[in-house]
Amino acid sequence: MQKKIALIGPLLIALGCSAQAQSLQTPGYTAAQAKRGEAAYVQSCTGCHGDQLDNGEGDGAPALVGPAFVQQWNTKTLDELFNYLNDSMPASAPGSLAPTTNADILAFLLSKNGIAAGAAELPADAAKLKGMSGPK
Repeated sequence: MQKKIALIGPLLIALGCSAQAQSLQTPGYTAAQAKRGEAAYVQSCTGCHGDQLDNGEGDGAPALVGPAFVQQWNTKTLDELFNYLNDSMPASAPGSLAPTTNADILAFLLSKNGIAAGAAELPADAAKLKGMSGPK
């Protein structure tokens, strides 16, 4: 009996993780929102993260596109990334951008990481982003 429990436990955990991953929605945003996000990114983020989103001049901030970025955020829900932006960015003035601006920047980041635009804007509300998956 103990052998069966030892085998079933990890299986149930794996199934639970799989069910959670399947229940997350793919994030959506509009092309117009990503365009606004690009303008806000250029103004507030380029100095550290670079104009190609791959690093900045001098301080080498983390890339916001590609495998390292996806690996860091793909197991988290989108509200975690949104809250990080709201609380910690830009590094020179943490928390200084409005939540709507951060949602626009997040839409821009999603667009640059291969998530297609849709018909609805990405909400500027962490509670509404909780059910959405991070970049894949």
